[in-house]
Amino acid sequence: MKKIILLGIIAVILCGCDVVDDVREIKKVCEPPSIHPRQVNVQEYNPKKAGAEIVARYEAVAGDNAVIDNDRLYVVDSSNALCHACIYDVSHSEMVFLNDLTFDIANVMPNYRCKSCKCIIPNSDKLLMLMSLDGTTDCNVFVSLNLSDGGLAIMDVSNDISDLDNVYEATYITTEHKLKLYYLYTIYPSSRLMLCEYVFDEIEHRFTLCDFSPVRNIFKQNGAYQWIWSSERCGYTEEGDWLICSSIIITPLDNPQITYQIYTSYLDLSVNYSFITLFSLGGDDVYNNMVLYVKQSKLNQYEFVKLRLIE
Repeated sequence: MKKIILLGIIAVILCGCDVVDDVREIKKVCEPPSIHPRQVNVQEYNPKKAGAEIVARYEAVAGDNAVIDNDRLYVVDSSNALCHACIYDVSHSEMVFLNDLTFDIANVMPNYRCKSCKCIIPNSDKLLMLMSLDGTTDCNVFVSLNLSDGGLAIMDVSNDISDLDNVYEATYITTEHKLKLYYLYTIYPSSRLMLCEYVFDEIEHRFTLCDFSPVRNIFKQNGAYQWIWSSERCGYTEEGDWLICSSIIITPLDNPQITYQIYTSYLDLSVNYSFITLFSLGGDDVYNNMVLYVKQSKLNQYEFVKLRLIE
């Protein structure tokens, strides 16, 4: 009954939302089609314009999501039939590889395979993952991976979370034990976003709904920072083409009045790399602890790119 009431409230709220044409809120410029130039990305290494410089690069394993918790970095790769969960120790100046656990989702969900890992929740000796699956019908499911023996099990959240299959994006805040689920609903002719927040009881393994609201943007979060991906027109080429600058806008959770903007276009990452996620290695020195996890698409190589923010 509670789920029916909640879904009814969500539907009413969504009907009153503004249209979300692009969940990333990419800035668009409206000009007559006859004078529209071609759009090209900036390809330049310029730390001053970027607002950050690259201070170190580390070879990384393949993955589609990553999270950091208690000096441990967890990277999950669900791109193949056999998935991997890799663990790094990040308590030192360099990342130290610790372990690689392999699992097959078909062992607990026959006739299904993974499409992506939407969210990672470190939980004592287990790793909880919200996986997007492709099979008879597409679905989302929580699975629990035992870090000691690699055992895999389905985590039943049907009594806690409504409409799990319609989750578009997800993020978990380890410091607050809070799960944020972004639902994307299509109400013709537009699409709208709803954010539902749950508190996770790590002892009882239960999620409790604590808040929900319509939103215009999807904010990701790792550690003590919230961030959003954006891009904007930042100039023209000699031929009159638009120059598009990609950036990450970072906000510390304990001081939302402060924002940092890293223009990744001037780190030469927007063209050569596919951006996966961002995280902080912890500590009070934000200027030296930001790390991008990226994929070099042409060579199919992955890297951790450590940055020093320029004030």
